[in-house]
Amino acid sequence: MAGMTCDVCQGKVVASAKEGWFVCEYCDTEYPLEWMKAKFQKTQNIKVDGPVEVKSVDFDIRAGVLVKYNGAATEAIVPEGVVEIGDGAFQDCKGLITVHIPWGVTMIGLQAFSNCIALKKITLPESCLGAKGSAFEGCINLQIVEIQAEEIGGFGPQCFKGCESLIEIKLPKTLALYDSVFQDCVSLKTVALENVVQTLGSDIFQNCSALETVAYPKNFSSIGTVFRGCTGLKRFVLPEGMTEIPAQAFANCSSLETITLYEGIQTIQQGAFMKCDSLTTINFPSTLKVIQTQAFHNCKSLRELVFPKGLEQIGPDAFSSCKSLRRIYIPTITSRLLIGDGAFIFCTSLTDVIYENTQGIQVFPATFQSTPYEAKKKQRQEWHEAGRCDHCGGELSLFGNKCKTCGKKNLY
Repeated sequence: MAGMTCDVCQGKVVASAKEGWFVCEYCDTEYPLEWMKAKFQKTQNIKVDGPVEVKSVDFDIRAGVLVKYNGAATEAIVPEGVVEIGDGAFQDCKGLITVHIPWGVTMIGLQAFSNCIALKKITLPESCLGAKGSAFEGCINLQIVEIQAEEIGGFGPQCFKGCESLIEIKLPKTLALYDSVFQDCVSLKTVALENVVQTLGSDIFQNCSALETVAYPKNFSSIGTVFRGCTGLKRFVLPEGMTEIPAQAFANCSSLETITLYEGIQTIQQGAFMKCDSLTTINFPSTLKVIQTQAFHNCKSLRELVFPKGLEQIGPDAFSSCKSLRRIYIPTITSRLLIGDGAFIFCTSLTDVIYENTQGIQVFPATFQSTPYEAKKKQRQEWHEAGRCDHCGGELSLFGNKCKTCGKKNLY
């Protein structure tokens, strides 16, 4: 980005949130990508004569854009004067191991290096502002991505999708990471996102099974479905300022042990934590109002739940098939609580549901279906109707309702 100054006020020109555009930090004047290319050419005294300039038989270069690489070597050196690697320029170059990109290249095009299965390292020069969608998709041996710029515009959708050998990437100040940018990067272990300042797309780390830790930007108040299928993620602290956890945000994160929920969260959306097999406890904030359908479905290690007083809704199947869940505590509800059909169905260890006060609580008939608690409740009802002890079925004393066997008084 060195030397890129505004034509109006000489202020610094940086990548815009609008893909393919740039903006002055001081006067907000906008410039298209073509302006940036011309600026780089002028800075380096690069001149492209005519619509086509062929540097060698291996490179098809037109007006500064490397349109196609026709070589078959294991190493490629992009000629000086190129300002953009065009769409599909190196696509399916299966023997390419190393590529040298010179200063002056501003952008990597769509699918520019996709399916370069032997490529091991890529260095983006200081002039490069990012890469478009699927630029490196399917580069299964790509291990290192070095970014020399202090600030970039970002990486397009599926940019590094399927880069199975990529272990780590260090991002400078970045405006945007778009949808599925690191999807299926199964070796990726750590990523620092603190420098992402504007846009985080959905499914960025979907199925990144080795990902264990993520440093998340503090300025974000939403996370999207960023971590779906990250089976190696063990812990995560949600950013402060969030009001809801999106649908399937952590679905199938089977190693997730702890999650920190700050005050202010009001809604946990559908399937947000479904199939988080290792999640043993969760502390709900007092601000929580709604837990939607299947939010914690099949969280097989959850053992105990204490709900906040302000909770208004537990959706259908919200905690279904939580097979280690044994105890639920519901305090006196502030207004009204609706517990949906099958909310705790197939919780095969659930024996205790403790209400501080049942007033304002509506429970559907199948809420606790196929649980020991439901079976016990039916048994107690049968004993009560037969005039026996609600607790053990023993005989009641002649005067009063005290059981001769267990000594307890009837519940009803």
